[in-house]
Amino acid sequence: MGIYRLKGEQRRTKKLIQYARPIGQVIQVKAAEDPAAAIAKEEDSNKLKKEPELLTFGCNVLRAIETFIRLMHSMKLTLEGKLNVSMLYWISSSKSVKLCKESIPNLKKYNDEGAKKDYSAIGTSIRKDLFSGKGQKPPADVLVWIDLMARPFRYKYLLRYNTALLNPRAKLDHFLSLYEKLLQVQKLAQVDTASQTQYDAFLRNIPVGASVWTKSVSKNKYVQKVYNKNIAGRSNSVFDLLKLVRDCIYHLMDYSVEGGVVKFCADDKHLIIETCFPSVNSRKRWQIKVLKMCASEKVTECEEHSGANSYGGAGSDGNSRFGHVLTSLPKPGGGEHRKYYSLPALNDPRIERLPYSIRYLLEPAIRNCDGFQITEKDVENIIDWENTAPKLVEIPFKPARVLLQDFTGVPAIVDLASMRDAMARLVDDPGKIDPMIPVDLVIDHSVQADVVKSENALQANMQREFDRNKERFAFLRWGSMAFNNMLIVPPGSGIVHQGIVGIEAEATMLGQPMSMVLSSVVGFKLSGKLRDGVTATDLVLTVTHILRKHGVVGKFVEFYGTTSVNLYTSSILILSLMGGFCIIWCNNCYHVTLGYLKLTGRSDEKVEMVEAYLRANNMFVDYNETQAEKVYSSYLELDLADVEPCVSGPKRPHDRVALKDMKVDWRTCLANKIGFKGFGIPKEQQDKLVKFTFHGQPTEIRHGSIVIAAITSCTNTSNPSVMLGAGLVAKKACELGLEVNPWIKTSLAPGSGAVTKYLLKSGLQKYLDHLGFNLIGYGCRTCIGNSGELDEDVAKAVTDNDIIAAAVLSGNRNFEGRIHALVRANYLASPPLVVAYALAGTVDIDFETEPIGKGKDGKDVYFKDIWPSNEEIAEYLECTYHTLRSTYEAITQGNPMWNQLSVPKAKRFPWDPSSTYIHDPPFFKDITPTLPGPRSVENAYCLLKFGDSITTDHISQAGSIPRDSPAGKYLLERGVQPKDFNSYGSRRGNDEIVNRLLNGEVGLKTIHVPTSEKLFVFDAAMGVKAVIAESFDRIHRSNLVGMGVLPLCFKPGEDADSLGLTGHERYTIRLPTNVSEIQPGQDVQVVTDTGKSFTCKLRIDTMVELAGFDHGGILHYVLRNLVKQQQQQ
Repeated sequence: MGIYRLKGEQRRTKKLIQYARPIGQVIQVKAAEDPAAAIAKEEDSNKLKKEPELLTFGCNVLRAIETFIRLMHSMKLTLEGKLNVSMLYWISSSKSVKLCKESIPNLKKYNDEGAKKDYSAIGTSIRKDLFSGKGQKPPADVLVWIDLMARPFRYKYLLRYNTALLNPRAKLDHFLSLYEKLLQVQKLAQVDTASQTQYDAFLRNIPVGASVWTKSVSKNKYVQKVYNKNIAGRSNSVFDLLKLVRDCIYHLMDYSVEGGVVKFCADDKHLIIETCFPSVNSRKRWQIKVLKMCASEKVTECEEHSGANSYGGAGSDGNSRFGHVLTSLPKPGGGEHRKYYSLPALNDPRIERLPYSIRYLLEPAIRNCDGFQITEKDVENIIDWENTAPKLVEIPFKPARVLLQDFTGVPAIVDLASMRDAMARLVDDPGKIDPMIPVDLVIDHSVQADVVKSENALQANMQREFDRNKERFAFLRWGSMAFNNMLIVPPGSGIVHQGIVGIEAEATMLGQPMSMVLSSVVGFKLSGKLRDGVTATDLVLTVTHILRKHGVVGKFVEFYGTTSVNLYTSSILILSLMGGFCIIWCNNCYHVTLGYLKLTGRSDEKVEMVEAYLRANNMFVDYNETQAEKVYSSYLELDLADVEPCVSGPKRPHDRVALKDMKVDWRTCLANKIGFKGFGIPKEQQDKLVKFTFHGQPTEIRHGSIVIAAITSCTNTSNPSVMLGAGLVAKKACELGLEVNPWIKTSLAPGSGAVTKYLLKSGLQKYLDHLGFNLIGYGCRTCIGNSGELDEDVAKAVTDNDIIAAAVLSGNRNFEGRIHALVRANYLASPPLVVAYALAGTVDIDFETEPIGKGKDGKDVYFKDIWPSNEEIAEYLECTYHTLRSTYEAITQGNPMWNQLSVPKAKRFPWDPSSTYIHDPPFFKDITPTLPGPRSVENAYCLLKFGDSITTDHISQAGSIPRDSPAGKYLLERGVQPKDFNSYGSRRGNDEIVNRLLNGEVGLKTIHVPTSEKLFVFDAAMGVKAVIAESFDRIHRSNLVGMGVLPLCFKPGEDADSLGLTGHERYTIRLPTNVSEIQPGQDVQVVTDTGKSFTCKLRIDTMVELAGFDHGGILHYVLRNLVKQQQQQ
């Protein structure tokens, strides 16, 4: 139901009422028109639907208005104009005109009572008319027209509902159903004494102003009981009165079936009334009208905004079909924090057995359940997780906020800017394109390790970062000012680690759900304690290895057991960060998590609210209390005493190698065939020694020599214990006189400025500086490929002699070629191990038996001589306290270079046609309000025939841009010099570059049909209409649908080879012309020009996806809906 502010006579003919799904059709009523005639007109055209949801919606609004009027009268508030009910009547749909005429006397009576300000009698009269007490049945339908005036604003409400549902039996039955589940009672008469006592207590505790129709057990008839609390002697302050009214309204809300809500809140001066109604397009958002009034003041403001006040996420729209579980979260000293959707209030015993990660999915599902984007069936699938997870059921998920980094964030904002242009062309209102939930974009992927081993490295690298990316940064700064609900964290502030990517991010920003498989959950029990000298990184690499061995891909992982509680929060963070690259999530909130919130600057009140919410919703883990049994899909266990120092590599994060076995494993990898654990080096060449000159000094290099040693960035630098451990290793090494080879590129790139503060405070930074681990910047560095160039002498020695050079880093990715194009062996290790390996200069070493080097006294120094104990590290941990709070407080302040960027102050971005970084994409150039509808594919050539295991690195590269690549040629043609190419990731804001990302060597074949000429993909591509595969990655499938590309799957047991498909055929895929004839997951026939035909499964999996496909893409769907909504208003 929409509410419109009337501004003068010219607005009087606007639609005053909107019946939005699920309530029904639109009814237009002019100010001077008889509402009965308007309804009769709708009846004749059969447009009006009778929907039960409108019943309690109308009753609640009516009672809320009655309560509001009585409240205003009691408070003697001074308003400009008047506030009264001027018209109230009901009519029957079958006898509209007759009953309307018969109701006129009652209208006069109500008006008279209103004039006498006998406001409480109005509601009583209404109820008596509907339930006369003489056994008469109320009319079949009720129409309530309310003209509510509070000059200068005027609102009209038209409420239509089926009064058969107004029968109080519905309320009673709802109440009884709760007891039937607990007591297995079938009839009220069979309720035992204890239950009857509970029921009587329930009736006695109904708050002020509420009335309930109940069924008498003895007389078997309905009677009305009115409960009024005596407020005599109480303070007449606004606050006290409103607390009573608020309790009354919340009671009415709790017993509503579905629909609108009315919220009252106030401080000691202001009264705020919020009424929530479905908007014109209830699939999108609900609008909240806020009317703020002050005692002894006139109306001060009337504003419209989106959002909700329920705790659990800003994405809550307020139109959830689970409004009956909306519960107050009380403060210990009185009052409430907020409201939240209560999982215990669902009264479903299955929830108690759900893993916590599934509960985290259930809460937003019930909060956002609107019957379309998220349905009751989706909620049931989540609650029934034990049975639905094995079936790989997909569910919609609406996050409360979106987190981005700049490589993925720039193209997202480019699309939003382009959508604003389209919105301006269609309805001349670009400002309607705005994120509907909070968006945080952290610029952390642009800085590179250009300058190292210098006390000025931080400033020099940041200056080069701005020189390279000034155009991108200016665009992002424009976005931070042009879009609401968006926070841009400036360069140099720190790292975000992972964020959502792709078109899902953009659709989620605009209020659409993302699709995800309801995954299995692995329960991972941790017991015991880490041995001395074993780090959190060793634990993480061990866990990652176990999970991969167990086959954990696309699953949730929950760590449990008392040991998991005793881990530092930063250690838990490392588990989560590293786990993300196995596509896992690690959950659970303990006391230590709350401590981390305080440590990072959250107020005591906010931390108190978080704990209260998690406890109330059974999401908090407290092993001091009895824990309900959880059911997991599978179980793993690890005794932390079994964890030993280790590394992972040389080409995958989960290929763990115990430190004591490293030398043997390295030698094995050299000899093995080329693969994940092999380099194919003949035995006679494995000990090859190459001499070269570095800056005029003779030196040597061999297989396994380390050329990059990086303490980087997000995963391990978030843990103070391992960072302090690295500083202590450096301290001991310096005291013993050890040095790092000068040609090893060493660097320190922490994820947060807090690391620098506590390393300086502890006095350990100077030792790291001495060994070449100078601070070079805050951002994603080595593991994203931002390691910078190797020294020319080192690069030449490696290239000319085919050396298998090594990198040791504390990051989380070590895929071949990603760290650096010339470095083929990459090992993940803890920060202290990175320093130790840098001192050794090679991975071809046994730390237990071989010395790292010689000290200043000429004696051998071994690994054990420089490795700190846990007690030594613990002595320095106090230095980390109070550093996080001040660091986070400075995040939004930016830096001088960022703050001085000159950007246009406009809602629409002024595109520069000559820009090679930011380009207006073509997706919305020709969009019209008319839907394109489903499109069959006729006689299409096969563009690409791929092999298996195509990865995102194949499709969308993130490294440097080669001169001879399509992207490189594009840049050269536009006058960009190779030194200014930057990276693929930095240029994703230009669709012309993105179209040239595909590697022409991917898959079995990349052939242009019918010429058979081997081409780069871009040179062959003219637009993809469909993709047929044996299986799809979840995100890739969703992105295809989101861009209007048809995803099809071969039937089980079939593939291109078994069907004899060569890729040289032409394909026809026929779809119905009407989207209503298409069903998610249906079979689709594919016919080739050679006469072959086969059946595929349509991998459009939900009705929401189908709606997006009907529009040609999810962003087109969102844009057209916004256009439609704007036109209707």
